[in-house]
Amino acid sequence: MNYKFLTYTNSKKIGGFSIYLGVMLFINLYFFLRGRRNSRRSTDFTPETPEFEAQTTH
Repeated sequence: MNYKFLTYTNSKKIGGFSIYLGVMLFINLYFFLRGRRNSRRSTDFTPETPEFEAQTTH
């Protein structure tokens, strides 16, 4: 086995894996932004702020 063949096969594997990671990055980014947009759209949920009464110490 010569080094030229070894370099070619390794570069092919690394290149394919890099393309795979890039595709997965954009898919995750798409789903993240889609979920963020949907969560901003539903603004009917308003969290209630708790009211605290002043406690007197005896």
